[in-house]
Amino acid sequence: MAATNSKSLERERAKKRIEQLRKEIEHHRYLYHVLDTQEISDAANDSLKNELVQLEKQFSELITPDSPSQRIGGVALQKFEKIRHETRQWSLDDAFTREDALRWEERNRNLLSDDATKPAQFEYEIEPKIDGLHIALTYREGVLQSAATRGDGFIGENVTHSIRTIEAVPLRLDKQIDIFIEGEIFMHKDEFEKLNQRRAKSGEPLFANPRNASAGAIRQLDPSIAAQRKLDCVVYECSNASIPIPAKQSDKLQFLRELGCKVNPYVSVQRSLEGVCNAWQEWGTRRSQENYWIDGVVVKINDIELQRRVGYTGKSPRWALALKFAPEEATTVLKDVTYQVGRTGKITPVAVFEPVKVHGTIVQHASLHNFDEIQRLDIRIGDTVIIHKAGDIIPQVKQVLKGLRPPHAQAIKPPKKCPSCGAPVHKEDSDYVDYVCSNPRCRTIFLEELTYFVGKGGLDIKGLGTKIVEHFADVGLVTKRSDIFGLQKAELLELERFAEKSADNLVAAIERARRVTLRALIRSLGIPLVGDQTASLFVGYLERSQGAIRSIRELLRAMDSITLEGLLSVHGIGERVAQSIVAFFAHAANRKELQEFEHRGVRIIREQRHQKSQIFNNKTFVLTGSLERLSRAKAQHAITQRGGTVSSSVSAKTDYVVVGLGPGSKYDKARALGVKTLNEAQFLAMIN
Repeated sequence: MAATNSKSLERERAKKRIEQLRKEIEHHRYLYHVLDTQEISDAANDSLKNELVQLEKQFSELITPDSPSQRIGGVALQKFEKIRHETRQWSLDDAFTREDALRWEERNRNLLSDDATKPAQFEYEIEPKIDGLHIALTYREGVLQSAATRGDGFIGENVTHSIRTIEAVPLRLDKQIDIFIEGEIFMHKDEFEKLNQRRAKSGEPLFANPRNASAGAIRQLDPSIAAQRKLDCVVYECSNASIPIPAKQSDKLQFLRELGCKVNPYVSVQRSLEGVCNAWQEWGTRRSQENYWIDGVVVKINDIELQRRVGYTGKSPRWALALKFAPEEATTVLKDVTYQVGRTGKITPVAVFEPVKVHGTIVQHASLHNFDEIQRLDIRIGDTVIIHKAGDIIPQVKQVLKGLRPPHAQAIKPPKKCPSCGAPVHKEDSDYVDYVCSNPRCRTIFLEELTYFVGKGGLDIKGLGTKIVEHFADVGLVTKRSDIFGLQKAELLELERFAEKSADNLVAAIERARRVTLRALIRSLGIPLVGDQTASLFVGYLERSQGAIRSIRELLRAMDSITLEGLLSVHGIGERVAQSIVAFFAHAANRKELQEFEHRGVRIIREQRHQKSQIFNNKTFVLTGSLERLSRAKAQHAITQRGGTVSSSVSAKTDYVVVGLGPGSKYDKARALGVKTLNEAQFLAMIN
């Protein structure tokens, strides 16, 4: 009886969630297909649809004919003349993994299981899936008669007047035939950037992506708008021809080329699904190199007769599949919020999600940064959220879907006590957004501080990972940073984790770390708001104002004469950073520990600098996205070596924004402000 009640409760919950999802998906479908606008990304919308499909698979009795999972397309706008398509306009099923693709192939094999002429192996035609607007072109005796949008798959909108402005669409074919052709209208990335720059200057809202800009131009009564946006078109399908059509999909595309149509130059034929998947993976890494947006590859059974025999489902062809790239965004539910303590004592709220796959990896946690960000997002426990990966690496909460908020959603409140030591937490002042632990002896703060000191961001002592550092602290070998330089081989050998060789290696690594450049020492101290770039600016100012610093004693003496006003004169050092530096060196405990460093043999060595042409003198750079050939640290170093400054935010004073893969909001802001952007190749050309 209990099991029955539990199952009934689960079904009721699923029913309610399905109803919410249908309403939310329909809302975004109407915005996208009818009003030419968009509130969330395609990846986020796909994630909602996928959740609905999975729930309906689990509770198939809840499937209804009007569910978004059972239909394609949308209602055509009333302001345009309607056109009934000669051939139904289908949507393609999506696949996100190799397993999805294998299951698709297996289903097609099963459909032909009783066919004596079935092939031993399918041959496939594949091409990049350009992210644009589907178009249906009708030619009569070789002359363009009409162009229509997909609409609901049966009836579309007559947009012939706008399509005629696109030079890639032939007004007359090279043969006087009747034919129905399908293709994609799209906008190149560089044209999209120029368009948004113009709109930003005139105070108009920016387009979210090139596809929206293309659709917005085509669905205008005034064809001059489409002409101004310099749209492009490629075609990929044809039917209802008055002459025979080739028997293979790849030959059909060549046939379209011969008629005078533009076909994607990267069409290829693969002899196996393994070859298809390898090409799909390759396109995932090279898509950013093209001047248009690509969201996957399309694979089709190459033999037209086999296409006919496997046929269609109620909404898509069985013989074709859209192999989508791993989504950069997805939806999930916020289950809880935990708290982490950093090396400065900052308390960071961390979101805990229902596990979801984003850009190829499972995501369960993401930083919420601070409580100002929580307030800005208006996020609550129980909310459905969109998460994305900044720079394809770091998961972040992008948006809350408030239409899916449950009645029991809980507000997120700041903790009153440190989650590590239990001490009270507080804001340092009314303008400070972060809550911090009030206990300077908090164990987590010390461990974070120590791990940073010996790690890659600090002195980079090989063999001192997080677990080893924690172990040293637990057994009392290290109670402050300077104790690292007092570790002896005999002490290490008494610990379970160390043998003769590993002890020798660590002692040697510590000995090397005793000789350190001033910049590396400053960087390793974990001064709040001071990273490698600021450390470099600070050291440059010290050496210009105080002369060469050869020892820690000279550093402390120099700091006695450094003022807040003097630091603020350095381009790239702001008020909060300057205050942080002055406060650190004024603190007696910090000065005492630096003296202990010197007592234990730490010596400042002169940094070997190769003089570079100061081509970036007084220029400010911002980096966004992931660079393929340079690490971010090396890119920053290349800029500062040549006289430039690296900033963390884009403003009207920014000279260049270097854009890697998966750029974030900095790229959008640069476009809006008209700041010059550089791809990685252009940046490398400048520094070389």
